[in-house]
Amino acid sequence: MLSKHDSILRGQLEMITLDQLVRPNQLVHKIEAAMDFTFIYDLVKDMYSEVGRPSINPVILLKLTLIQHTFGIRSLRETIDRVFADAKEKHGMRWTTLRGLEKLSMQAMLTFAAMNVKKQLDMARSKNGLT
Repeated sequence: MLSKHDSILRGQLEMITLDQLVRPNQLVHKIEAAMDFTFIYDLVKDMYSEVGRPSINPVILLKLTLIQHTFGIRSLRETIDRVFADAKEKHGMRWTTLRGLEKLSMQAMLTFAAMNVKKQLDMARSKNGLT
C-alpha cells in the first residue's frame, strides 16, 4: 500500500511522562510510594538564594543519589548515561527512526510483529529439524 508522508504530522508533539515509560513494578516506583520526600524542602530552604539562576530541585538530586547508591553507580555522568541507555533499550527507542507517538507506535507494532513471525519460523524449523 502506497502511503504519502503527511506534512501536517511533522510538527506533532506528544507529551510523555517518565511514569508512562517505567513499569509499575519497578523498584523506583516502590521507593517513591514508600517515602515522602517533601521534608527535604524544609531542610534546604535556607541554603538557596532568591536571586540568580533557578536551581535543580533538591528532591531530584536526592533521588539521583539514591539511585546511584542502590544500583552501585559511581558518578553522576554514569547515572545519566545509564538512565538514557535504559530508556532507549527497554522502551524500543534504540531502533526508532520515526517521530511522533502515532508513527512510533506503528513502527513498534510492525517490529514486534516481525519478531513474532521470526520466532514462529524458528520454532517451526526446530520442530522439523531444519536448524
